Amino acid sequence: MRFWSSQVIACTLVWSVVSCSTPRPYTGGDAGGGNAVAGTLGHGGSPQSGGIQGTGGMPAGSGGSPDGGVDDTSGGASGSGGLPAVSTGGMTSAGGNSPLGAGGLSGGHAGGPATGGMAALGGAIGTGAMTATGGRTSTGGFSATGGGTATGGRGAATGGSSTGGTSGNGGGSGGAPVVCQGTATQCDGSKLQTCVGGQWGLAADCPAHESCVQKAGSAQCACSVDPVCRGTSDTCADPSTLATCMQDSHGCFYQVRTMPCGPHQTCSGDSCACQGGAALVCNDCLIWDFESGGTQNWALTSNNATGTLQLAAAAGRGQYSLSIANAQFNQGASSLGVQVSLCVGSGVAVPTNGFSFTADVLFQTAGGLAFGDDGTGSGFPAVVLEANGFSHIIAGGTGPLQTGTWMNITSTLVGVPSTTTVTLRFSPQSPWYGTIFVDNVSLK
Repeated sequence: MRFWSSQVIACTLVWSVVSCSTPRPYTGGDAGGGNAVAGTLGHGGSPQSGGIQGTGGMPAGSGGSPDGGVDDTSGGASGSGGLPAVSTGGMTSAGGNSPLGAGGLSGGHAGGPATGGMAALGGAIGTGAMTATGGRTSTGGFSATGGGTATGGRGAATGGSSTGGTSGNGGGSGGAPVVCQGTATQCDGSKLQTCVGGQWGLAADCPAHESCVQKAGSAQCACSVDPVCRGTSDTCADPSTLATCMQDSHGCFYQVRTMPCGPHQTCSGDSCACQGGAALVCNDCLIWDFESGGTQNWALTSNNATGTLQLAAAAGRGQYSLSIANAQFNQGASSLGVQVSLCVGSGVAVPTNGFSFTADVLFQTAGGLAFGDDGTGSGFPAVVLEANGFSHIIAGGTGPLQTGTWMNITSTLVGVPSTTTVTLRFSPQSPWYGTIFVDNVSLK
């Protein structure tokens, strides 16, 4: 009786729209949580499965088109908490529609299953409800599973399941990781870094004359070791430079200034000293080697003689020498001299034990006679050292002086309190013509 009652209802519902087709037996049912309208079926029909699961799910889809139309794979709506409706049986039709119980729509060609809907194969036999998964996963959310599995309806119906809600992971961290503790310190080159809030602060310069030093897991600014100064006394920075040293308020020794040693000086100990022990007067050594390329304040003096004072190159005592070129002595009483001013004429005190004087001298002539030779191989030439109130023969007096060979002349300037000039005077005591070279003069 139930079977034909359903037939009549089906026919009556459809007849109002189209002509009623031949009744076909089906068994359908409703599913808890909502109703579903069956999908369309293709030729021959195939087993259909569908139904709506609860509410709140995502849309599953609608059915396909009849008579070989394109399958629509979208299922019906599903949600949490619903009960799927599955019907076994239903109508089979060629090119017709098959309403199947409560559930989503499904359609397709003959023999083709439809996802989420109902499938028909030769007859309307639907098995199982569809399963829909809804919701999304988001960070910081929660995970919820809804829906349920139900078996209901007429005949054999297998419920589906529905999962809804969101799933997420929450939580986070803020700030940079801790890299140091407390007020720890470390060196960044010569600069000092201090820990602030677990992070290294900006590197700071150490005070003047200090640099960063790492010791026993910490760092601090400490006095830099000056390469020259070890105290407050002047000291030599190198063989030709004198450094002046001081100490700052932190106890650090440092160089205030440096001063190059003067000509003919070398740095020794804590002062610049003249080479070879020459006297230092007016910050200048009383030594003259003429290597600077000048006459070094020397001048020519004459008495009844002529000559030219000039610098001679490669005379044999270095690169340069002082010379009296074209020296012409016309008579025995004539003389030529070379004179230097000490401290630009201000005068120099002569030590009690005097100055030790030394000079290199060379006589050259084209006439063949030795300096002071009177033509007989004898003579009484003189080389005289003179200063204010001082005059002393330091060479000759007993015979001619050899030409063509450098000779070293030494003496002592003593017995006078001071002098402004020193003169080396040459007197052959007879006519003579040639060149006189002077080099390496010094007062020690």
